[in-house]
Amino acid sequence: MIKWLVLLIALFGVLGAQDRPGEELNRRLESLFALEEEKSPSADLYVNIADTFYQFGQYPWTLLYSERALKYSPGNLAALELKRQSQQKLFLDETQVAAARPLLQPGTALAAFFVFLFVFFALASLYLWKKSDAILWSGAAALIISALFLLIAIHLQYFSPLPAIIVNSTAVYRGEGVDYPFVSDHPLPAGSKVGVMETSDDGEWLKIEASNGMIGFIPIKVIRII
Repeated sequence: MIKWLVLLIALFGVLGAQDRPGEELNRRLESLFALEEEKSPSADLYVNIADTFYQFGQYPWTLLYSERALKYSPGNLAALELKRQSQQKLFLDETQVAAARPLLQPGTALAAFFVFLFVFFALASLYLWKKSDAILWSGAAALIISALFLLIAIHLQYFSPLPAIIVNSTAVYRGEGVDYPFVSDHPLPAGSKVGVMETSDDGEWLKIEASNGMIGFIPIKVIRII
């Protein structure tokens, strides 16, 4: 009888231990997501979230939050390393992780706009004190450059495909629904980076472009915007 009790205790102990990693993951993520709501998002916060997902083997989500960290800090070494390791764990090749994200981000372009606008106002103030053709033309150049960066920021934010990560492997369909044929016989693997082009009227499907140029529709539940 005692032997059976010991076996039952051992069995339930093993089952409980198997549940604990998921519970621990949920607790840690709840704390980090609470911080995200309380404070402004930052590279360090997203790196912590990515690292938590990595420790529990959730590599597509690690890639997602690594990419979000890199939006705030493109040279963040911790985010780059987590991204590299997750890609290796998912066996993704370069064609699947190629940057759907443009080299220049909207935030970077907007920051450049304000820098050159500040330069323009500084030169305009200087010109009031000292009339000079060099200052005049430099101010004009700064104003033109600032306007260009503003246009780039608007284009990137509102007219270019939004970069996203596939968090669950999915087929790509030719239309908005599973009744449509597949675009390809090979599904998009989890962790792939794509560009979101438009949303269906019911909000359930997204038109995407994969890094290899394939265009089609996927359900919104399998993807997250970076």
